[in-house]
Amino acid sequence: ESQGSDDGGDGVPESEKVPDFSLEDVNTTSSLLGTDVSPRDYDGNVTAFYFGLATCSYCTTQFGHLNTMQNDFDSNDPDLGIEIVGINLAGRESGNASITAGNDIPWLQDVDLDENGEADAWEDWGAQLRDVIIVDAQNRQVSKINLTPNDLGDTAIYTLVRTMITDAIAAESEAEAELPEASVTAVQDTIDTIAEARNSQLAETVTAHDLALSSWF
Repeated sequence: ESQGSDDGGDGVPESEKVPDFSLEDVNTTSSLLGTDVSPRDYDGNVTAFYFGLATCSYCTTQFGHLNTMQNDFDSNDPDLGIEIVGINLAGRESGNASITAGNDIPWLQDVDLDENGEADAWEDWGAQLRDVIIVDAQNRQVSKINLTPNDLGDTAIYTLVRTMITDAIAAESEAEAELPEASVTAVQDTIDTIAEARNSQLAETVTAHDLALSSWF
């Protein structure tokens, strides 16, 4: 829940990033089991965070589809480095074994440390049940889709969500591609300014020379 001004070394102000947290991965088949996971751990990677209930059968089904999508990315687009992470609502721990069965992606257990009746990460992110929040490589939220009306078991919806995630990478690539063009424009503007100044100076010199010559006649 840190929201300072430090940019974390990536040039992006902390205030522009998703709220930070540190939650334990409780999926026994995840490579991060027992690790406290933070969104900042994924700096440099596009990430999709799924907010679900471990005790909800529909949420469990969607989590399984997201696990399939992660395997899809790992097999077909490994260079993209996309990561999908689930976050369980505080108080629904009893279903963790069920929702993670057969799935390897991280399943983080949210908490209610301030005891206000709200899961901390869910509250900080303004997440609704079954939201998938897509975060770019600089930890900024770029898009969101709710899976309640959008069943990933539908091929069209699966393709839509997959595309939304890869679009987060495409948007960054386009932004990076614009940087050299912007730099060239800035250099050209500087050259034009210098040229105008020199032309103006030359014109003043010529005028002064003409005045000097006219004084001889």
